[in-house]
Amino acid sequence: MVKERRITQHKWAEPFMEPVDVKGVGLDDYYEVIEKPIDFSTIKTKMEAKDGSSNKHVREIYADVRLIFKNAMKYNGERYDVHVMAKTLLGKFEEKWLHLLPKVDKEAERLNRVRHPNLVTLMGIFLESRSLAYEFLKNGNLEDHLSCDKKSRSLYWQHRIRIVVEICPALIFVHANDPCIVHGNLRPTNVLLDAKFVSKISDFGVHLLISQNENSNYDDPEASIYMDPECVDKGPLTIEFDVYSFSVILL
Repeated sequence: MVKERRITQHKWAEPFMEPVDVKGVGLDDYYEVIEKPIDFSTIKTKMEAKDGSSNKHVREIYADVRLIFKNAMKYNGERYDVHVMAKTLLGKFEEKWLHLLPKVDKEAERLNRVRHPNLVTLMGIFLESRSLAYEFLKNGNLEDHLSCDKKSRSLYWQHRIRIVVEICPALIFVHANDPCIVHGNLRPTNVLLDAKFVSKISDFGVHLLISQNENSNYDDPEASIYMDPECVDKGPLTIEFDVYSFSVILL
């Protein structure tokens, strides 16, 4: 049983006292968010900010807190008070953390249910790192074949026309969802080809899981070619954004 004592006074408490490099992880409002020890209400308030710009900060804080507990367990044997206390607190922290991401969880679950023959199957979503795991498609992406890159063979015109015909129903399908799902980053590298050269769109709805401020595609010269500058300036993505990208692919 954990004895009642201040953790900072314990002889094995050094892992808990490791300083956090605030500037190094880019957390300008780090101290504001954790003004109170594990203040979940404050974190939740920032998570629910309308622009979602604080999501990155909160996730970094989560990683910091989790690392502290993990280090305390790693460098202190199971028989030590600090190990027991860290394990208990980590469990409680992670349990409460699951309730701090209602919007992201909801969007992730929604994307996971979207299925269409011309959409790459989403196999898994990793919220902590904001990563998506898709099915593997043998013949790479459309960009490789259009540029004959990486020893990919050039596509016959009948293949190119079929790919265009296959992209259309996939876009119509995601746009018809209620609420509508906008791809937001449609370009040849996100059109993948399976073993029979059937085209499938990948990375649809990624912008639902990250804020626009965190989306590096807006600063990517290659990606910006396929983005309607007027739609980018207006803010929230619309169907017109994907239509513009699709028209550039046709060219």
